[in-house]
Amino acid sequence: MVTEIVKKYGNFADALVLGFSIESYTHSSSGKGNIEVLIHCMNGENDFEWEQVKLVFEEVMCFRFIENRNTSSVVINAAILNHENDEITFDFFPLMFNHEFVENPASDFVIKCKRIKYSVV
Repeated sequence: MVTEIVKKYGNFADALVLGFSIESYTHSSSGKGNIEVLIHCMNGENDFEWEQVKLVFEEVMCFRFIENRNTSSVVINAAILNHENDEITFDFFPLMFNHEFVENPASDFVIKCKRIKYSVV
C-alpha cells in the first residue's frame, strides 16, 4: 500500500491537511489506535489533478503534532512515507539533505504506525 500511495501522490508537494481524527484503544491489550487524516493533494497518475484523500493510519505507535505561532503545521511543502522494519513513518515536515528527504526528529507532524490505507473522498 505504501508503494501505491507514493506512486500516486509522490512527496505530497503543496498539500493541505484539512483535518484529522484520533481513535484510541486504551482498553485493548495493544493500546494502539487509529488516526485518519484528510488531505488535499495532487495525484501524479491523474495529470496532477487535486484530490481529497483520506489516509488511515492503523496501530499507531507514535503521533506528534505541534502547531506553532505564526506558522501552519497543516500546509505541507513535501512529506516522506517510509516503510522499514515493520513500521511505517509518515513525516509531514522532513529534512532535506543533498536533494533527499530524511525523517526529521523534531518534525511538527509525524505519524508512525503498523499499517496504512487510503481512499479518495
